[in-house]
Amino acid sequence: MIFFLATVGTICCVSASAVFLKWKDDIGGKVEYKELRSLVELEPSTHEKELKISKNIIETYLKEINPDYAAWLYIPGTTIDYPVVWPENNQVYLRRSFKWEKRSCGTLFFDSAVQPFTALNTVIHGHNMRSGEMFGSLKKYLDNDYWKKHQFVYLYARGDWKQYQIFSVYQIKNTDLEPYFYLFSTSKDFHEWVDCCMAKSMIQEQKAGEEIKEILTLSTCHGKEEKLIVHAALIE
Repeated sequence: MIFFLATVGTICCVSASAVFLKWKDDIGGKVEYKELRSLVELEPSTHEKELKISKNIIETYLKEINPDYAAWLYIPGTTIDYPVVWPENNQVYLRRSFKWEKRSCGTLFFDSAVQPFTALNTVIHGHNMRSGEMFGSLKKYLDNDYWKKHQFVYLYARGDWKQYQIFSVYQIKNTDLEPYFYLFSTSKDFHEWVDCCMAKSMIQEQKAGEEIKEILTLSTCHGKEEKLIVHAALIE
């Protein structure tokens, strides 16, 4: 009986230690990205669609911190306000923060297969954190009302902001690679792919597929066997 009680006590200590380490990891990630946000000044206008953003992101400094820095992603009214890296492969930043610390939140990253903004479909991956950090808030887009209030996405790269409008949100199996297609033989092939993305969508957006010229795709896990995909069209 004494041995049993000692074992239970040991398990409790180990569990408490694990919880503390997880808490410390979460706090560390939040603090790091909060510090990075201090480099950005965001000044939204009254109308979200006409958002005016101060171009005060010090990209040279972000590059000094991490040479893989490639852009800054921002969605007004959400927790998504992060730097994005372009890694040598899609595994590098799954457990590494922007400052290369070991963090479960990782870093948002462009798909390593193609240089950002050189294809018709640019993909950004990120963790679905329970805390809502990183891409943890994307699941809220499964609610049509939430999408209506937060449908504009902003990406800052090479001294300029790109504005996108979300037009498709859906869940897929982990084995489905269609959302990540970026090479299309013809314009017709691209627009047929866009139509497929719209057909899968759980939000009611009436944008005409042929009007879409370039897409930003946000991808995150949704359970153990699925991913959540958010497609946004470039507003020129």
